[in-house]
Amino acid sequence: MTRAFLLLALAVLFVAACRETGGTEPSTAAGPVSTPLSPATPSAPSTPEPGAVLSTTPTTAAQPEPTAAATPVGRRSGRLAIATRVVLDNLDVHRSSAPSLAAFGPGIVYSRLLRFASGPDVRTPSLALECDLCESWVWEDSATLRVTLRQGVRWQGAAPINGRALSPHDVTASLARQRTAGWPHAGLLANVASVVVRGNDVVFTLRSPDADFPLALADGHTKVLPSELAARDDLGAGPFIGTGPWVIGEVRPEHRYTFTPNPTYFEPRLPRLDSLVIRVLPEDDLRRAAFLTQSLDVDELDPEYVETYRERNPRAGFARYNPPGGGSELALNVSHPALQNPDVRRALFMALDPWALNQQVWHGLAEVTGGMPSPSPDWRLSEAELRGRLADPVAAREALESAGSPPTALELLVADFGDAHLTYSRRVVEQLRQVGVRVDVIDLNPSEYADRVWRQGDFQAYLGPLPPLNAPNSYLIGLVRSGSAGNKTGYGTPALDELVDAQSGELDPAVRRDIVRQAALTLLEEGVRFTPAAQAQAWGWWPRVKGLHVNFANREYHFWSRVWVE
Repeated sequence: MTRAFLLLALAVLFVAACRETGGTEPSTAAGPVSTPLSPATPSAPSTPEPGAVLSTTPTTAAQPEPTAAATPVGRRSGRLAIATRVVLDNLDVHRSSAPSLAAFGPGIVYSRLLRFASGPDVRTPSLALECDLCESWVWEDSATLRVTLRQGVRWQGAAPINGRALSPHDVTASLARQRTAGWPHAGLLANVASVVVRGNDVVFTLRSPDADFPLALADGHTKVLPSELAARDDLGAGPFIGTGPWVIGEVRPEHRYTFTPNPTYFEPRLPRLDSLVIRVLPEDDLRRAAFLTQSLDVDELDPEYVETYRERNPRAGFARYNPPGGGSELALNVSHPALQNPDVRRALFMALDPWALNQQVWHGLAEVTGGMPSPSPDWRLSEAELRGRLADPVAAREALESAGSPPTALELLVADFGDAHLTYSRRVVEQLRQVGVRVDVIDLNPSEYADRVWRQGDFQAYLGPLPPLNAPNSYLIGLVRSGSAGNKTGYGTPALDELVDAQSGELDPAVRRDIVRQAALTLLEEGVRFTPAAQAQAWGWWPRVKGLHVNFANREYHFWSRVWVE
């Protein structure tokens, strides 16, 4: 994966995420929603040896909160109403930067080569893969991926495609269209040197080894279109013809989108609904009222309302969704004279008790992490590893007093993504002041924050979201490695660079996980960066909704096809 691509991609994606306010697509409490690329999760039983065909069914630890229910066999049941916050002005899935188009709009009629797994046995964060249009995928070597297409897939019956069979040429034409220079999702495929067809296989040769590449193919933006439509420059007005489980009906970007089951969909008995409606409700109060009056069947809950919702609706469904990345990161600029001493930086981290703050501000819907995007829970640093370097203000004060030149003042840039984020930052400031450090806070709107932190690198310390990256390679190569234009903290060592390079093309998930965790621990131990508040999302649904297991990773949406309404 080229270094220049990573910086260009993260800058474009960050700006796009700042422009779209997010929401039931879903939102993260930290503002921007994270995005790929991502490695194969160790939860999936993929074999690390090149040439071994990867399983299409991940095996993961059970996620306890969603309630299992009996699945109707051979019949469809009910109408499901969900909502998006975003009014779309461009409905071309390759040309629009809006994540909501991909997963909460016309984009759900399309399939991808792979998709992200969901179900009662998938514990989030999860980037476990399963096949969508593929039958299997295999690494022939560390830079060559062969994807075998599923047989019997047909396009929806609308003109001008008229229900013909899917061909490998549809895949190559779609990927070529997505890679058009300057288009918003071209960066997902920027590491591809060539794509060739061998019979029913599509073979990708990469410019450099990248264990994260399969998840770029599963990203919700990497849609496969009919080649006839992929040849068109602008599909903003449709037609929307896919191979997915849904056929689009009504298209009213300011009001709603409606969908019915695709009668020729290749997975038996899916979708399980009679119809799906996505309402467009930009106002939070209106969307909340629609859910509470049960005009919406499913919605993301405000953190402060979760306890009340569960007490008042004991039979209703509930799930805690943990995104692979995102949240508010705290980072220090080690090049600044006041922060060059690692003992000082460690003391500043040690002064903070983010567990207490997450309970106070986010009502427990936030976790402390090492900052590294997590393909599965066991890629994250343990609480013991984190607490050994945080939440000890007495030791922090002693360390600052013994330091040769401890900072008397610290300038903290804060991303203003709403009152809760500003409240959180003030609580961080209070904890730092308790160990004798005066903190000057500068609140910045999202565009100002992106410009000053991620373009200029002009900060002593910042508290706010990362660019939308949620995989080890995009984070480590793009933001951590020495010499990367995205490394704004100024920290880098040969030992850390060796870890970054070693994990980048490692195909054994367990080996790669251990390398990535060591890199995250190094950044924490050296007082460089960590994520005090990786926000989770609370989702609720009324008792009539069955079979819902959410995993929104990288704009995933296939799980809606497995839901039914009694």
